[in-house]
Amino acid sequence: MKMKKRTVGSRFALAALMPMLISAWAGAQAPVEDPKAGGSPEPAAAPGSTAAAKDGAAPAPGAPATSIAQARRDALIAEMQPPDGNWLLDEQGRSYFIRLQPKTLPYKLLPDSRVRIVYGAEFDLAGQDDENLWLKIYRLGEKLTVHSPAIQKPTAEQLAASAATFVTAIGTSDRLNLKRFDAGLPTAGAWRNGFDIADVDGDGNLDFVHGPPRRGGDQPRIFLGDGHGNWHSWKASVPPNLIDYGDVKVADFNGDGKADLAFAVHLRGIAVFVGDGKGNFSPWGKGLDFDSPRPGFDASGFSSRTLSVIDWNKDGRPDLVALSEGPKISIQGTTKAPKVTGVDSGNEAFGPKVYLNNGDGSWTSVKEVSARNEIFGGDLAVGDFDGNGSMDFLIGSNAMGRKDLMYLQGKKAGGPWTVVDLPVRPRSYVDAVAVGDFNKDRKVDFALSYTNFELGVN
Repeated sequence: MKMKKRTVGSRFALAALMPMLISAWAGAQAPVEDPKAGGSPEPAAAPGSTAAAKDGAAPAPGAPATSIAQARRDALIAEMQPPDGNWLLDEQGRSYFIRLQPKTLPYKLLPDSRVRIVYGAEFDLAGQDDENLWLKIYRLGEKLTVHSPAIQKPTAEQLAASAATFVTAIGTSDRLNLKRFDAGLPTAGAWRNGFDIADVDGDGNLDFVHGPPRRGGDQPRIFLGDGHGNWHSWKASVPPNLIDYGDVKVADFNGDGKADLAFAVHLRGIAVFVGDGKGNFSPWGKGLDFDSPRPGFDASGFSSRTLSVIDWNKDGRPDLVALSEGPKISIQGTTKAPKVTGVDSGNEAFGPKVYLNNGDGSWTSVKEVSARNEIFGGDLAVGDFDGNGSMDFLIGSNAMGRKDLMYLQGKKAGGPWTVVDLPVRPRSYVDAVAVGDFNKDRKVDFALSYTNFELGVN
């Protein structure tokens, strides 16, 4: 196979600036390089010229052209540094950090986990979620030669062979008849990401439990069912200014026979509230990863939008497992116009976490043997996949190509897990996972739903 050589250095790294900075850089006569790396300086702009003034305040009368160029260079280099000062390292030895690119702006996904955004700039893609692309921004001055296979357009025969592997023989049935069962439920709104079905008021009928809709307040939404397809809103309350949209699960966490609520909250973390059976819920989450908005709140650390209830250590108490939603925008302040300062990309922002219920309102997190860097997603499921009597879990992934999705508990209940690679199709994002006994052999099976870019086909 032919190999092509790609040099990753200052010119490529500068393409990682946000659109305004990309535009300014693209118009330069030569790439801006870190002076410490020995790069060539940018041609000087004349004092008072448009090029010199548009990047900041107007230069002082008589300011040397070299000082203006240096100021512009320093500003560009500052934009190419991780806000928290921490560089990540990829498998090829390149230092980088992650910058968010909203999907509301034009973009095109390319082969080899790359993306093209506005102004034609191309980036390596660390992952994506519903709202953002996660762009890799490389360190200025690093000149590493990366050898990668030349991109070859697949032949018609290759495409046909790949398409044939997607065909699954599924029989038909006329025994399934669906009818409306939703009188009284909302018909509009941004209801995301997950919900639960449980009897929360103890009347023997299943009820519908959801967190706040996106931009819809800070209280859970519970609709009581009558068992005949009719629902009405139940006034349920948690302390104000704590929860937002994400996921919710119902369980009896304190063992009093009443329904309690656990939330995976976008940008904030995991929260548990115990109920009194009348719709009032009180905090019960000491030791959980949760950070509520307040002066100095920066939305960093672990947070999630998917969680499940699991008795991980077999003590009879319901525990929790959650999956990171990924590194988050770091925000300063709680005003209407918060200052975005960067992206938190530390190890705490990635991977799954298990929280053990101590039974007294406190929780203990289970540590991994090794950090699962850069894995995050929007779905997970639990089950005894290896049949040893201990519960395991399965995760989705918003990072392309990840196969390390199954986590087996092992022989020691409550101990660390073993990660198993699954035969996932190449160049895929695993969007959803589910478990069940599909072939009625009394063993736990699983299903994956994914977005696939195999052979460069979207």
